[in-house]
Amino acid sequence: MKRTALGLLAGALLTSVWPIPGQADDSGETVAMVIQAIGETPVLKPDASFQRGTIVAVKTRDPFSGDILCRWDQVLQSIQARLHPSTEGAATPWQAATDDTTFDAGADAVKQVNAKLGVQAVKSISFAFTNTAVYDLSEADIREAAAAPPPAACLQAIHERLKDKQVVTILDSAMVADARYKIDWDDSVTAEQRAQLTAKIAADIAAGLQTAEPGTLTGSSLVYGVADSTSLLRTYIDALPRSPGTAEALDAISRALSAQNKGVGESALKP
Repeated sequence: MKRTALGLLAGALLTSVWPIPGQADDSGETVAMVIQAIGETPVLKPDASFQRGTIVAVKTRDPFSGDILCRWDQVLQSIQARLHPSTEGAATPWQAATDDTTFDAGADAVKQVNAKLGVQAVKSISFAFTNTAVYDLSEADIREAAAAPPPAACLQAIHERLKDKQVVTILDSAMVADARYKIDWDDSVTAEQRAQLTAKIAADIAAGLQTAEPGTLTGSSLVYGVADSTSLLRTYIDALPRSPGTAEALDAISRALSAQNKGVGESALKP
């Protein structure tokens, strides 16, 4: 089954060359729409680092991008072993719309890819997801995780960003998938050019893509959609154990998060 979508591939680049997620072609279908339908927001550049539990200073809301201040494994270190996908058992409708389905990036996206490359090298780009799953993080999870505090550098980074009036939040849900991208080359492109151009395209599409062969890219456990919660981050900070050396800093972070939440409200990414 093949569907046409500008979707994530068309919106994944960090540059503004490609359309942002959510723009539809004539069919009206995009992968971004599938992600939004389950309460997630598309990630600007898919990355395995944006797992649930990651603390982020937000750059853009939709599509989502940000600087990682504390890795998910640093936040959830004490409960990693028992965490599991929230979508076990039978496939849901949105999984059926992603797994084993090939999406076409569309003519407009390909046109802009070629413009960025400076050569008419690509005829089409298609992509497919497998092993799609959503991982959630509950309030009970985060309170339990707080028993093992993150590195001091994480807390310092949070404090500094809040002092700079940046929005700091925690990812409480992530749509994760393995991905395979296939590039259909113009006949004029040589084998040597294909290898070079594949590397350039891979660097822009998603973090950590591997070149299976010139024109074929694969990635494992890439995060394509997220939801976040600024209030859940405050819950985490408030639940961290206090000591004479940390109480003052943690209380300052909590006050700053409280002020932030009053200013921006709950995350715009929440459904």
